[in-house]
Amino acid sequence: MSEKKPKWPYPRIAYHPGKFESLDDTVERYLCSMRHVTAEVRSLYFLISSNLYSYQEDYIQLIKISNKFLSSEGRMLQRFAWLLHKFSENYVGEGLLSTRHYRNIYNGCRIPGKECDHFQWNPPSRHALVVHKGTWYKVDTCDENGKLYSVDELVKIVSEMMNRNDKSTGFMSKIASLTTDRRTEWSINRQKFFLENRNNKKLLKVIETAQFVVSIDETDAWGVETVEEASRYMKDTLTGDGSNRWFDKTMNFAVCANGRGGATGEHSPCDGAELGHLCENFLNIDKQILESPSREEQLENEKVLDEDRNTLKLAEKLNFEIVDGMESEVERCFESHLKATEDLHMHSIIFLDFGKGKLKTCEISPDGFVQMAIQLAYYKDQGKFTQTYESGSVRSYANSRTETLRPVTEASCEFVEAMLDEKSEKKTKRKLLKEACEAHVNNCKQIMMGNGVDRHLFVLCVLAKGLGYSSPFLDFYSSQKWLLSTSNAPNMTNSIDEDCSVNNIVLGGSFGAVAQDGYGICYRFGGNQAILMAITSYHSSEVTDSDRMAQHIKESFHSLVALFDE
Repeated sequence: MSEKKPKWPYPRIAYHPGKFESLDDTVERYLCSMRHVTAEVRSLYFLISSNLYSYQEDYIQLIKISNKFLSSEGRMLQRFAWLLHKFSENYVGEGLLSTRHYRNIYNGCRIPGKECDHFQWNPPSRHALVVHKGTWYKVDTCDENGKLYSVDELVKIVSEMMNRNDKSTGFMSKIASLTTDRRTEWSINRQKFFLENRNNKKLLKVIETAQFVVSIDETDAWGVETVEEASRYMKDTLTGDGSNRWFDKTMNFAVCANGRGGATGEHSPCDGAELGHLCENFLNIDKQILESPSREEQLENEKVLDEDRNTLKLAEKLNFEIVDGMESEVERCFESHLKATEDLHMHSIIFLDFGKGKLKTCEISPDGFVQMAIQLAYYKDQGKFTQTYESGSVRSYANSRTETLRPVTEASCEFVEAMLDEKSEKKTKRKLLKEACEAHVNNCKQIMMGNGVDRHLFVLCVLAKGLGYSSPFLDFYSSQKWLLSTSNAPNMTNSIDEDCSVNNIVLGGSFGAVAQDGYGICYRFGGNQAILMAITSYHSSEVTDSDRMAQHIKESFHSLVALFDE
């Protein structure tokens, strides 16, 4: 009697054991990435065998503590990591990519805790949240039978809501600013102002189980005609005004009075790739599927007739009750958010002189080109190299998200130094640029195969903390700031032809610099003709300036591409 094998549907997710990452290789790659940036951390101290040693010899001292780590606690921690690896089947394989995090986009909410937050994924709901003029509404997206409303029906529902001219005043219009607070304080206030009040608890459930949030902002200043317009557009979309984003929700979409829109994503459950994929689909639907009626037709479609009131469920206003102590906390959070927003220095670059198409003719990696331009610009700006972060995808592993692609390499530093050396010949600079880009591409391939540095060391940091191990090497590793944090927001769908018209170019994303004295740089390629970039820093920093950095980057773009001119 033979046992029949089950028939699996195609495509299937297959397990592949892969190879367990070598600790020696990981530490070696880490040391290589730190060779040219250790001079900036020479004032650090390390606790070794209960004695305090100053970090004076920079790279040599780092090598010493890494060798001690490899011969002692590192081996034991690696053994625990190996055991975890043996009980984990997380390799997707067969060319498939993990899409698990897409489920977190809708219906999800980050719940604050006194010590640790948790992500709450709710079953599919039938409503979204809309905020307009400080007033929050529950807007059903389906009828009572579960049938999705059409675009025309949703237009009527939202138009009726806006025509009510409801306008919350005072601190109640700023209640969402509570979500901008430090997480422990927000956890306490959430319990006090919402969970302990019967009405507010019910409304909080409506918010936290909603599919997503849509903010109808009153500004009409979002644009792309000038640097100032584009920079404000990117900044407003990212931060809101303190009252019109419920930041715990995974998705906060925003649209302004002139029709331009954007979105803010809660980063813990998903990444920019998922958000970008979603927004590209929206643009494709808007440009190629939905009809664009005339203004007269739009006004006619917005009218809500008596029969519509009988068949459509109109927007439901959320009326929060005032709780003792709520006003002072809301105002405190609002003012704190405004202060943080004012400190954020955003500069948006819309670079149209050339794009990915030109770089392909130069036979260099477009991403490598931009990263080398950023390295050159940063050195001009700060006079040194620094530990640099670039997010790289490892979605060939189930449940995985990103690994750190470290752009600072021996090759990148040699190239930057040559560019700043007046005696260096053009052909030498061109050769070094190609080598630096090739090294960058190779590093990218390595992390896609699981041969990165940071996720491996992060696991060892977590194990060390959980098991009570002391590790000067891991303490040093985890203490380093990312003064230069970058991300390439790729085109996910290729559904928008950005080459046919400048008006089709998408600005891309942005994020705040992760260090007070650092830069945050998010960029993308607009088809073959443009490079879009958002640079952030903080006005309160005495050493950074987004406008200055933007100028350095644009100059670097031209300097690098000029190396290929005959």
